[in-house]
Amino acid sequence: RLGFTHSRWRQASFAAQFEHRDRHESYTHLRDENFLPGPFTGLGYSAFIRGRDTISEEVSLRLSLRPTRWLQTQLNYRYESTDFTTEHDAFIFAGVPAGTVFSGEQLAHIYSANATLTPWRRLYFTTTVSLQDSATETFDNNSAAVAPYEGDTLSVLSSANFVVDERTEANLSYSLSRTDFEQEAAVTGPSAGLFFELHSAQAGLTRRWSERVTTTARYVFHHYSEPSSGGSNDYRAHGVFFTMKKRFR
Repeated sequence: RLGFTHSRWRQASFAAQFEHRDRHESYTHLRDENFLPGPFTGLGYSAFIRGRDTISEEVSLRLSLRPTRWLQTQLNYRYESTDFTTEHDAFIFAGVPAGTVFSGEQLAHIYSANATLTPWRRLYFTTTVSLQDSATETFDNNSAAVAPYEGDTLSVLSSANFVVDERTEANLSYSLSRTDFEQEAAVTGPSAGLFFELHSAQAGLTRRWSERVTTTARYVFHHYSEPSSGGSNDYRAHGVFFTMKKRFR
């Protein structure tokens, strides 16, 4: 892992990092049973898999800005890549010699931004937005019926916190999670994949009655919709929670 952070001005800083991982796993599972008679024995799953190599690389960039005392922002970008290679025994029945096969690849681009706004000492807002574009492709023997599993995930989290007095604090928050992994119909077979949206909101009030006793009242609301399942998993939920925390020492 290599990286650096540069901050020429107090209001701004820039950081970058590169990470490379190379992992090898060897399996000594020698019990290799198969219902076929010789010479086709020794083909049982999963003992014919003898090892796996995983090579991953990650590049991340971060820019932090604080133009004023009441505003702080951060921009982030991360790129992730992982390759999987499997080592296997010979598959005599199919005429495949012992060796390795490229078994999969994962790629992801992740963008995020965060901002904290404090217009007043008793009040502050925070917002984080993240977008992840990813794809997973596995060994498919050049079959057009198997499409890569790719899509994007959008996440939003916003909150507002207000200090009523030294013992009381109120907060509001909203979050959105939207995932779109619906796959286009392949050459053969129907389209597949997941698409959903989850909206959540909550309001809470926290009161510190003493150094040992704190209570919280909170209302939460969730709305989940999943068009990819034809709406069979959709739901709405309301919740009211009261909690008390007491320290005995």
